[in-house]
Formats: sequence, C-alpha cells, structure tokens
Amino acid sequence: MAKILVIDDEDTIRRTVAASLEAAKYQIFKAADVKKGLKILDNETIDLVLSDLRLPDGSGIDLLRAAKAKEYPCEVIIMTGYATLDTAIQAMQEGASDYVTKPFNIGELSVRIERALQQKQLRRKVRRLERELHERFHPDNIISNSANMQKVLEQVKNIAPTDSSVLITGESGTGKELIANAIHLLSKRSEHPFIAVNCGALPESLLESELFGHVRGAFTGATNTRAGLIESSDGGTLLLDEIGDASIPVQTKLLRVLENGTIRRVGDTQERKINIRLLAATNKELTREITAGRFRQDFYYRINVIPIHLAPLRERLEDIPLLAKFFLKRHAARISKQIEEIDSAVIEKLMQYSWPGNIRELENLIEYAVAMADSEMIRIKNLPFTFSQESPVQNKSRADLLQQEILPIAEIEKRHILLVLEKVNWNQRKACDLLQISKVTLYRRLKEYGISPPGGNAPGGKKRSQALKGQNTKFK
Repeated sequence: MAKILVIDDEDTIRRTVAASLEAAKYQIFKAADVKKGLKILDNETIDLVLSDLRLPDGSGIDLLRAAKAKEYPCEVIIMTGYATLDTAIQAMQEGASDYVTKPFNIGELSVRIERALQQKQLRRKVRRLERELHERFHPDNIISNSANMQKVLEQVKNIAPTDSSVLITGESGTGKELIANAIHLLSKRSEHPFIAVNCGALPESLLESELFGHVRGAFTGATNTRAGLIESSDGGTLLLDEIGDASIPVQTKLLRVLENGTIRRVGDTQERKINIRLLAATNKELTREITAGRFRQDFYYRINVIPIHLAPLRERLEDIPLLAKFFLKRHAARISKQIEEIDSAVIEKLMQYSWPGNIRELENLIEYAVAMADSEMIRIKNLPFTFSQESPVQNKSRADLLQQEILPIAEIEKRHILLVLEKVNWNQRKACDLLQISKVTLYRRLKEYGISPPGGNAPGGKKRSQALKGQNTKFK
C-alpha cells in the first residue's frame, strides 16, 4: 500500500482529496503547512507528496526539495490555483513528477498519482539494477586470486578513466566481456550506454546495418530509418566482441569512425558526429589474421592502443576453487536449494581438468551439479557422467599445448568417437548416449571412416583393428 502525504492549508481540499485516495486503497497522511509536512517526511517512508504550492509558512517547493533530498526520494506533485508558466517550470526543474492546477478533477488526479508511483517503481528497479551491475562488474568484486588476473584488474583500474581503445584477447570463456564491462563501469562514461556487439554472430550485410543504421529504402526490407548501435552508444562505450570475424569492408568503415569521429548510415549521404570509446575483444591471433590478409594492419594498430590478455583457466589453478564456490552460491540461490559445500574430491577433479571452455564451462558444470545434487554438498556423483567417469585431462602449459600435434577437427572427432566406442566395448547405444548423437549419425560416421564393429567388415573393407592400428586414441 503506497503512502501518500497530502499538504494543503484548505481543510476542504485536504479532506476531499484524502478521502478519495483512501477509497483507492492508499495510506494517507495529512498536513496543513510546511512544518507539519516536513515532520511527517522525517518520520514516515512516504512514496508520494501531493502539496499545494502556497502554504502559510512557506512553499511547496521547499517540501519538494526536502522530499528529493531524502535517502530514498519520493515523488512530488505540486497543486496550485495560481498557475503560471514560471512556477510550472520551476517545479519541474526542481524534480516534481507533475503539476496540476485548481480546481482539478479527482479522477484525473488519481491517474496522475498512479503514473507518478509507477515512475517511482521504475526508478527503484533502475537503482537496483545499477547496484547489481556495480557489484558484478567492479574489479574489486571479480573473483580471482591469481597473480595474472590481479595484474589485469590493476590495469583495468588504471586505464578506465582514459578514452584509449582497448583490445582484450583470450580464449573463449575467459571473461573478456566481464573485463570490458569493468572498464566501462569505472570510466567517466559509466552514466552512458554500454553496448556489446558480437561481430561473428551476423553476416556482413546485417552487421553493417546493425552497427551503422540505415535510412528508409537503403535496401530491400529497410522500411524505416533506424539508428545503428554505434549511434546508440554515443557518449558511452561500444564493445566489438569477436572483432577478428569482422570483414575487411566493415573494418574499413570502423576505422573511419575511429579516425574522424563520424558515421554514415547505410544509404545515407549525411555524416553524423559520434563520441564513443571503443573496446574490442577476440580469441584469434590478429597478427596471423593480418598475415593471411583477413585483417587490416592499420585497423589493428588503431584498436590495439592498450592490450589486455586474459590467461586461460588452466593457467589460473588457484582461481578454480573460488570460482566453483561462487557459482555454487549463485545457482543454488537461483533455484532455492540449500547447498553450501563442494566435496574435496570434486575440487581435486576440477583442478586436474584442462577446461577448454574456461570459466564458462566451469559455471555450466557447477550449474549442472547443483541441479543434480540431493544433499547440502556437491559430490562426484552429481557431476556429468563424462566428466566424473573419464580420467581428467591433465593440465598443460600454453607452451606444451603449442607443441602438441595439430590435427584437423574431423580427425579429432574420429579419434574421440573410436575412444568412446572402445571404452564401452562397442556398445553403440551407450556410445550414442555419451557422445550425444543418434545411432544414424554414429553409423554414418563409421561408414565414412570405413570402420566396422568387432567381427564385421566395413563398407570400405577396413576392419576395426586396422583402423586403430598405430593410432594412439588415448587423450591425455
């Protein structure tokens, strides 16, 4: 029940308005002057003040200022019989939600009060979201004990106040967007938009329209003029995620934005001034992309003013227990489960795994375990079957991984399928369950490989023993 304070020196108006609002299920407080109104504001959590402009001991503007100065500001609607443009402007400039003149219709006043209370609810939601964003993305709240990440977070604090372009690199799932959000949050642009665009999620034609906008008739289907995401982030921060997937023409147009501070919508002849800070992120080695002719060298130097590299999770072992417990708390609370601990055997298994999907993979695994848990502790049995039963992949340094044999994806898939079949003694149903593929797909793969089950010949005549001979199908 919303609390409304009605302040008017005319007893008839005060009682009439109060009675009408009480009938609408509001809790009403009444005052005849500024002094009594301020006393009620000090003692009660008022949602809305409905105040006359002229009062015996002061002005409704005084009450408006007091209401807006509170820790939790309330909405204010000013009433007056002396309507002038100047008083209306002053009331709105001071933060009034609305302004009504006497005599007024009670029904119309009720609509305005309801609208003002909805605005209050919206502002409350916005403040809560801002607090949540601050808690989630502030560098002090990012979960890490590793020296590598501590260095990155210190770097974020130092570069955030600048307007320099930043290139964030690292494998998928290492938290590149998290770092970009932290940079924006600590920057002087934090009150303005933060917009992230995945350059790899859209084809070139759509990406250009999304970024730069378009005018009506610029292409088939462009029925309306629309501002792009660059224009929408004016004054704020634009994150170009997976920038390595942007085409050369898009890179060229983005370079022009950075050099000239202007954009041109697709199909338009007019250039528009733009003021953004550009952050870019990629899991690709852009210097190799430059050599291959897929990335502009001048654009690379323009976005790589300040480089930040995020190490993979396998190189941050000390962060795994912290992150696991953090994700446990988050997902247990989300589904209202009382789970507070992770068995030491689970932690040991997590520490031995190489985490090719990095932090994102760890969170997904913990979310699964929370859903499966039937006690107050995450145990081995709560982990996905393939994770809990298979021997964990030993952690390797980046140098070790680079020295490994580089295989085509098709060959890796083939070896993995054969490994699973061997482990289940060629029980195709079990193999399909573990691989999460259909029996038709498994049959088609074996036919492509020219491999038959034990005791049989494949269409290509190659026996299983011949296919496996000399091939190490054990992954370490």
